[in-house]
Amino acid sequence: RAEGLVKAIEYGPLNNAVISLPQIVRLARSYEDRAVQIIRKAVLDREETLVGYGLAAIHDWHRLSADGTLGAIPHKLRQAVISKVASTREPRLFDALSIAAELVGDSELNENDMRELTDALERLRLETAYESWNVSDVRTTTLTLVRARCVRLAYKLKQKGAIHESIEWWINETKDDPIPEVRYALSQAED
Repeated sequence: RAEGLVKAIEYGPLNNAVISLPQIVRLARSYEDRAVQIIRKAVLDREETLVGYGLAAIHDWHRLSADGTLGAIPHKLRQAVISKVASTREPRLFDALSIAAELVGDSELNENDMRELTDALERLRLETAYESWNVSDVRTTTLTLVRARCVRLAYKLKQKGAIHESIEWWINETKDDPIPEVRYALSQAED
């Protein structure tokens, strides 16, 4: 049964079942390599729904790993999240930022990974600046989500000892942000 489900996810109409792959791996470790490839491909896709399923699968893997039910998130999946954030590419950038913050918080990333995330925060500081934002940009609907998740990621990076002016900017300069979800993101990250 698992083989049929994995094939349907891999080749067919069950893209939404990508989210179930960590559970399949939990039950049958022999599917780990294929699951990792499918999830990674989904995260790096351009279709929003598929990217969302891939990121949700990584989040689920992280949760199962924290529970001790499944091993650590494989390197290729951590790299997919880092690549997504480092490219500052939509769709679902806000979800990738959130997962990256979880990975930083749980010390699952190395120094190079954290450097890439810090560099992405610098680019996002410029790319998401309200002063230069084009309100007709299709990403406007997620702008504040991205900014709020940047604050949380900066906080987690700082907690782990990362030092960079972009981290300080996201933590200090957004305290007066006109949008409440961005302004209060730091207090939520501290909880």
